[in-house]
Amino acid sequence: MKSFLNKISQLSSVQHLLLFDLEGELLYSFPSVSSSNVSLQTAGWQELIEDLGTPETADFAFENGRFCLFRLLIGTLLVGVSHDEHVRTIKEGCSTVRDKLKDEVIRRNVLIRMFTEHRRAIKPQYIKGLKSVAGPEVADILVPFLNTADQLPVDTRSSLISVTCEVLGLCRTKAALEAIKDYLHDSESINARDPVTTTAAQIAIAQLEMDNVAPPGDTRAIDLITVSPEKAEVETEKHGASPEDRKIHTLIDQNKKTEAISLIMDMIRDHAEKKDFAEAERYREMLLATDSMALREIISSAEIIEEEKSAAIDETLITTWDDLIQALSLEEFSALYHATRPRNSAAQEIIAEQGDFLSNLFFVNSGRIQLYTARNDRDTPFKTVEEGEIFGADSFFDISAWTYNARSLGANLSELTWKRLAELKVDYPTLQDNLLEYCNRFRTNPAYFDKPSTSRRKYERRKLSGRATMELLGMTGSETGQVARGDLLDISQGGVAFVLRFHRKEYALELLGKHVKVIIRPDNWLAPLQKNGMVKAVRCHDLISNDYSVHLEFDDLLGAAEVSQAAAKSDH
Repeated sequence: MKSFLNKISQLSSVQHLLLFDLEGELLYSFPSVSSSNVSLQTAGWQELIEDLGTPETADFAFENGRFCLFRLLIGTLLVGVSHDEHVRTIKEGCSTVRDKLKDEVIRRNVLIRMFTEHRRAIKPQYIKGLKSVAGPEVADILVPFLNTADQLPVDTRSSLISVTCEVLGLCRTKAALEAIKDYLHDSESINARDPVTTTAAQIAIAQLEMDNVAPPGDTRAIDLITVSPEKAEVETEKHGASPEDRKIHTLIDQNKKTEAISLIMDMIRDHAEKKDFAEAERYREMLLATDSMALREIISSAEIIEEEKSAAIDETLITTWDDLIQALSLEEFSALYHATRPRNSAAQEIIAEQGDFLSNLFFVNSGRIQLYTARNDRDTPFKTVEEGEIFGADSFFDISAWTYNARSLGANLSELTWKRLAELKVDYPTLQDNLLEYCNRFRTNPAYFDKPSTSRRKYERRKLSGRATMELLGMTGSETGQVARGDLLDISQGGVAFVLRFHRKEYALELLGKHVKVIIRPDNWLAPLQKNGMVKAVRCHDLISNDYSVHLEFDDLLGAAEVSQAAAKSDH
């Protein structure tokens, strides 16, 4: 769900985005709303939603745009737009989401995902939303949460525990019953009884006992993620069998598993202390393959690596990026930090130029960067990026050529490539969405580029219906036989846009900057158009599926008459 909301927030026309749960509590906002201002900024909308009753959709027109309301089975979504360019896309996406959420399994998974994504800054409403899908799966995530109740923030602890007990009381599992009883026992033993949480726990226990929860044999267990011995062997071959590796395998062959695990732990600790985290992670995978039930060592090894990663970060950077750490988590920030590469840039050094195919995101650790557009041999600065800010997100997340220039005024940077971010997704599945949400605060106002002096569009675009066939060209311009087909979107003298489907975003990224041949078949033309050009952007087109719009710049301009003729039927 968060990925879907982030996609909407990336649309240039979208100015505001608010998701309320079924009880009117704010779950998501763009731009982000500080906790101290939530009530002030959302009270009016909450009253309006309540007064409207239960319409599935509604529109509210204002002088500078409109708000679109969508009722979903998990709450109400409000989207504020400055113009109507993307309204149809948003409505179609929300309609698809509404239909998908009618499936209880999907709805439960969405709500559980929202809980896990916000767990480090959890609010009662994220837990309360799980009531409608309470069951064994929900108990699986709330039982461990309740077991760490003493670590919750003091100011929200009581409300979080109360609503957790309330939801667990509906889950009808033995694990839920035992967890709540353990909580009551622990709170009494440390003289920390809270009348509010105690009452909630007692009610939940009574509810579970009345429902005759499943016997102990039916309680659910969380499967451990293991690495197969074959994978461990492949990794060992890849890195070459070191003397330590050979000794470990010898111990395993001799059935001396305890000694092997001890040596593996030594290697994890040694490489982590040397900041060789790739090797430390490799030995941790070896540990998992050797004995997936060595839980104490598995947990300890992860803690060793994370602690060393955190310790390796300059304390000054932790201060500089405090807001980013709050938006992610210290663990996610640590992983992000170690995935970047440092770069010192002298004053006047060009970091990126308009038209570059550079899939990098830049973090300004110190100093300043000037962003500017260039047109008619004239530079027009429009923003100075300061310490603790990020630039390049537009091209990085949209998969497009750079649409402006970046010049250093003397700065220390960290660079993140798309490939490195994609590699982190396995261990940190929410990192990409959280980073995108954070980067939205640095987004350049699209209205700036609509001004005549800064507009990047040379030719008028015309809507176009029909089909496009694209073929990749080799370095010498020869045909490769790699062909894809999609629906046309629009055309101009300078280029054409059409929709293709990619199974993974990484595949779309690989298309950026490639030379292609495209055959354009408008609905109203008998003879197709054939043009060569370069892919300048690959952007998310469908808010739900993996459809991307491919934006091609022609090598040679198309005639104005040909554009008008091709688009004639589509205009009507």
